[in-house]
Amino acid sequence: MSLTPTLPVTATDIIQELSALGTPQNQKIYLRHGAKDPVAGVSFKNIGMLKKRYKKHAALAPDLWASNLHEARLLALMIADPELPESTLDAWANALDNYIIADELATFVSKTPHAPTKLHDWIHQNHEFTAQCGWVILSHLALAKNDLPDTYFTPYLNHIKTHLHSSANRVRHAMNQALIVVGVRSAGLHAQALVIAEHLGEVQVDHGQTGCKTPDAKAYIARTLARKGYVRA
Repeated sequence: MSLTPTLPVTATDIIQELSALGTPQNQKIYLRHGAKDPVAGVSFKNIGMLKKRYKKHAALAPDLWASNLHEARLLALMIADPELPESTLDAWANALDNYIIADELATFVSKTPHAPTKLHDWIHQNHEFTAQCGWVILSHLALAKNDLPDTYFTPYLNHIKTHLHSSANRVRHAMNQALIVVGVRSAGLHAQALVIAEHLGEVQVDHGQTGCKTPDAKAYIARTLARKGYVRA
C-alpha cells in the first residue's frame, strides 16, 4: 500500500495559517502601533511558534515578504537566509512602511555579513524607516560580543549629537536608543555618550496612540552603569 506523498509547504499555505490565527483585537493593536494594512492580527507568540515550525523553509522568505501581509513580513525576517544578497536587503528596506517591520529587519540584517555596510548606507537615507533600521543595526552591533573598538562607534555618536533633533520621528527614537546602548558598551564610550546625552537634553518622539515613552538617555545610562558587573570593561 503506497502512502500519498506530503506536498511541499508554500508561502500561500503559511499565509493562510497566519490569517486563521489573527484576531480583531491584535489587529487593532498592530494598527495603533503604526502597522499598515493588510494586517491579520497574529500575536508575536503565535508568529514565534510558526518561526520554529518553518525555520527550515528560508527559501519561502521572499514570497512571504512579497505578500505584503504584516505578519508574513515579520515571519519572513525570522526565517530568511542570512546569505541573502544586498540587493534584496535594500529592496526590503526601501519598502518599509512602519517601525515594527523596520526593527525586525534590523534584527535580521545585524546577523548577516552585510550589517556594517547596511548600517553605514541606511542611516544616511531620507526614507524614515530605512534610516531607523540603520540605527537599530548599530544598537545590535553595540550589544554583540564582538571585537569592534570604541573608535568604530565614535563617529556614529558624533552624528547623533549633530543630527538627532533634526531627524525624522522614528529615526530620533532609534538614535536615542543607539546612544544608550553604545553608551553602556565600554568604559571608553560611557563618558562620550553621557556628554552627548547632556548636550541633547530631552528627545521628543511621537509614539502615536500608544503608551510608549522615550527613555532619558543620560538617566538610563547612569542607572545601567550603577548595576554592578553589568558594564563591560
